[in-house]
Amino acid sequence: MPSTRYLASYAAFVAAAVYTLNLINSQVPEPYMDEICHTPQAQKYCNGQWREWDSRITTPPGLYIISAALSPIISCTPTNLRLPNTFFLILLPALYTLLLSRLRHPILRPSTRGKTTPSRANQKRVDTREERFEGLAIALFPVLAFFGWLYYTDMVSVVLVLTSYATSLRQRWALSAAAGAASLWFRQTNVAWLAFIAGTAVVHQLETSAELHNPPLNLSSFYDVPHSLVSLALHSLQHLLLLAPIIAAYLPVFVAAAAFVKLNGGIVLGDKSNHVPTIHMTQLWYFSAFAGVFLAPILVSPKAVRHAIGGLAGSVRRVLVSLAMLSVIVWSIKNFTMSHPFLLSDNRHYAFYVWRRVLDVHPYSRYALAPLYLLSTRLIYDRLSSSSTLPLLPLIFYLIALSITLIPSPLIEPRYFLTPFLLLRLHLRPRGTRKERRWRLALEAALHGAVLAGTVAVFVGKTFEWPGEEYVGEKMRFMW
Repeated sequence: MPSTRYLASYAAFVAAAVYTLNLINSQVPEPYMDEICHTPQAQKYCNGQWREWDSRITTPPGLYIISAALSPIISCTPTNLRLPNTFFLILLPALYTLLLSRLRHPILRPSTRGKTTPSRANQKRVDTREERFEGLAIALFPVLAFFGWLYYTDMVSVVLVLTSYATSLRQRWALSAAAGAASLWFRQTNVAWLAFIAGTAVVHQLETSAELHNPPLNLSSFYDVPHSLVSLALHSLQHLLLLAPIIAAYLPVFVAAAAFVKLNGGIVLGDKSNHVPTIHMTQLWYFSAFAGVFLAPILVSPKAVRHAIGGLAGSVRRVLVSLAMLSVIVWSIKNFTMSHPFLLSDNRHYAFYVWRRVLDVHPYSRYALAPLYLLSTRLIYDRLSSSSTLPLLPLIFYLIALSITLIPSPLIEPRYFLTPFLLLRLHLRPRGTRKERRWRLALEAALHGAVLAGTVAVFVGKTFEWPGEEYVGEKMRFMW
């Protein structure tokens, strides 16, 4: 049973979410930014105009179908259309708590082959008080929470992917695949994260009956990567019957996704000309920096930084490896940095200012950030290694999914980082004693809450106008 303190904290979170929705609706009652496309399309669906489609929209119609289904009880006005996203925002703490508990507390029972598997009967004995407050802190993550008050696809997309992961961890693979399939109706690239979920399910299933080589990160080396992949391939072929329920659940979704890409002529709906797949390798470094900033309360301490520097430069061999990695980062910055026309022209997005004032402020400024990318990546890896929630094979799947979703995108867009960031955060344990962990969670909540409050205040209270007669009287606002 949740404590009184947690219930009071959660009640404050709900009250703040409802208040913010009302504030935004009162100050920005008309569709803004991408809502200008989403809202009219939803209203067409609400009116039964199922065959009409705005060619500017690049994501599937899942959001509009929800709105149409709710239209008998919630009218499809611009402000009412935002309500379901706020509802899902309010559910996030419970979803995060569920995932944190399942990742950290797999109470074990002996299996028939001497291994161990989760015991659902013993799950009730787990103390999840810390995970409840942690889930609440993560729910304040400002980039996702912000879109809980606008009519965007991101909130439902993330909720469905995480629901798919949570049900997979309970070995409810058909339900997991259904949630994953539903998520594709909101963002097509979620197929990569469903592959991560399915691959992780295969690993967990094989570990109950086979000597799979899947070492924890703190005991892994580079040479374990090919060893683990070969081990996975061999044991999968040897235990096809064991994996049959997983294959039967997820394979139809992947076949359907491949058929869609084939018939559609690509993964993007609508405006394909502005979303041509590219090789944008620097997206990985932007993600590392993004994650490093928002995970700083969890990652950073004097001891952690010293340990990370020691891992990068603690011996001649490590120095050489780090120099090689830095060379790769610099090479990718030189050859694969991209500036999409949307990034350069739209000063309503924070990414516009990050590009102009950080990444492109000087011809060599983007290269100066390479050591910080490397340090951030090392800090994340060290914390993952100590957290013991993501062994080698699932980490490989995660990195593949991350690369598939980010590298082809020519646009620097923080919303594209949402799912990989949250999956990463859920696998991290705050370091230290219980008291130290509480302080770190308090700092994380404070950081998230301050950024969220600041971005909402700027969105609502600071407007400007673009020059030109066509924009007279139209208020522009800053947002992610």
